[in-house]
Amino acid sequence: MTDDLGVLWLREPPAWQARAACAGMPLDLFFPIEEPPYYETVEAALNICAQCPVRPECLRYAMENNLSYGVWGGTSAGERARARRSARKQK
Repeated sequence: MTDDLGVLWLREPPAWQARAACAGMPLDLFFPIEEPPYYETVEAALNICAQCPVRPECLRYAMENNLSYGVWGGTSAGERARARRSARKQK
């Protein structure tokens, strides 16, 4: 089930999440509000993702669940939206 922010809430998180570089970090770093310093926050989150051992799993999870908010798998919401549009055009 997703909420109106596009965040998927699960009873049991995927096992890979425990190994993520962001595990235990404040959620507002990865789910910033869209006002200054929004871009600085997204950049900081993306820098953490760049070092993450489960980045591919995280991105796949976000794409498969159509998560439209936050930083997932080293991508911003806008980057994932563009990737979805591109994939639809290629079909």
